[in-house]
Amino acid sequence: MPNLNFPQNQAKSQAIDASSTAAQARQHSNTVLDQQEACFDHIPLTIMSRQKFTALQAASGVSIRHRLVDFRLLVSAVLATTADQKLSYGTENGYDVADIAGHYNALARARGLSELTAPAIEFHLKKPEFTALMLMVFEHLTAQKLKVGIEDADVKKVLALISSAVGKPITDLRATDGCYFCVAASLAKWFPASRTAHKEGSKGAAQIGIQACLSLKSKVFIAAEITGGTAYEPNYVPIDPNTITLADAAFGTYASFVKFEDNDAFQVAKGRSNLAAKVCEAYVDGKKVKDINGKKLKEFLRYDVGQRIELVIEGECRTESVIVVDSNGVATVTKPTRKVKLRAIRIFEPGKGWTWVLTNLPSSVPAAAVLTLMRLRWTIERAFLDLKSHNNLRGARTNSRHLAQTMVWASMITALIKLVTIRCAELRYGRSLSLRRCHKLDQHEQEKPSWSITVITLLFGRALPGASFAEVLHRLGSSKHTGVSKPSAKNRRRMIAHHLVCLIFELGGDDDNEVLLLPYRPMLKSA
Repeated sequence: MPNLNFPQNQAKSQAIDASSTAAQARQHSNTVLDQQEACFDHIPLTIMSRQKFTALQAASGVSIRHRLVDFRLLVSAVLATTADQKLSYGTENGYDVADIAGHYNALARARGLSELTAPAIEFHLKKPEFTALMLMVFEHLTAQKLKVGIEDADVKKVLALISSAVGKPITDLRATDGCYFCVAASLAKWFPASRTAHKEGSKGAAQIGIQACLSLKSKVFIAAEITGGTAYEPNYVPIDPNTITLADAAFGTYASFVKFEDNDAFQVAKGRSNLAAKVCEAYVDGKKVKDINGKKLKEFLRYDVGQRIELVIEGECRTESVIVVDSNGVATVTKPTRKVKLRAIRIFEPGKGWTWVLTNLPSSVPAAAVLTLMRLRWTIERAFLDLKSHNNLRGARTNSRHLAQTMVWASMITALIKLVTIRCAELRYGRSLSLRRCHKLDQHEQEKPSWSITVITLLFGRALPGASFAEVLHRLGSSKHTGVSKPSAKNRRRMIAHHLVCLIFELGGDDDNEVLLLPYRPMLKSA
């Protein structure tokens, strides 16, 4: 048989093989993408199923005999009101029950359900059982988000490095603080305002406070409690073993550090410049100071600006009351004193001068890393700003205590839903998205339904036909309006991502300076 494999035939066969291979690769790629979209499309059902919502509704005590009200639709309407970017978030120009009724009736008309008047909806919104339902939904979504496993890789690497330095596993890095805003003066009985809110120019004598704890690993609030403006913030800090909590000066007391030591946890907090303590050891630029007898803590604040000051101090505080019964059977109530040893690192705070950063982390964690950890506390301040600016936290105009609490939980639920959606879009399309730009995407796509309201209706089982979670991810991930813009060198030093990379470098995770976003510069000032 003659050889029919001429060069031109060989080239043609190779081209056919290459094209078939490319077609198979494209088909495989499309199959993988379809599987990923299907996987992401199941996330709303995984996080909140209809059966779970029915169970939460029964546990909260909300009446299920009232056939006129669809409570899944009512929850969707409340969340859609907080997610609506067209509403003002100011106290004077916010929203009321009529806006919630408008969202409810719009959702009801699209699904062929009966509409309700605003007074009928207000009757259910002001019930304490509905507030309990919103709280249960928030707690359930928080727990489910943690199970999804969408976590920050840099924070996990930081935790691994700190665990090796400390000698035991550190499970989470947290930030805690309080967020406050003024409400109607008629609510002052339940939400008393702080002293600063009573000054001239304040918006009212009533103030709601949210005592929250944010996980930097999962970027969600793992604990939150609604209080008044006069609440003592350290009483609301959740303390779990093998965790690190970042806090401001209100939490930097010796009593607070005693609680963390008793629970085998760590804390990094700002101290006060007039802190009273005994100086046990002192280090200036890494060199130990020999003569420290009789020196007070404030004397070390007067060293040169460029010097690093690190101290080991000892303070004492009174613990909780203890009942002691003597041999004669007489009971007395005493408050025993406890001594605690801490590390104090000097830092300059703009507008306030030199102060201290206190921590009970061991000396194996460098002082530079402790100061960078302190800068990461700003994450919770940005989360509070997101609640106020993009989730209408301060927008509810109401004189009802329960409705005010309901709208607070609604704002936090909406922020959580948006965060999960944006994070899924980042994983699906492999690009970083701007939280602020994603919030404003509806302004650029006014002809399309709001992406956040679409996700909310998907979560609570009343989605319109054709709506899918993968379509929302496509809108966020492929839009030119949602990407992260390149920041300037000045703004980049304020970025949380830059602080995380610097922290990894300070802990010895990366020996090459090229991995840093900017040339490394030690922190001598607070965020």
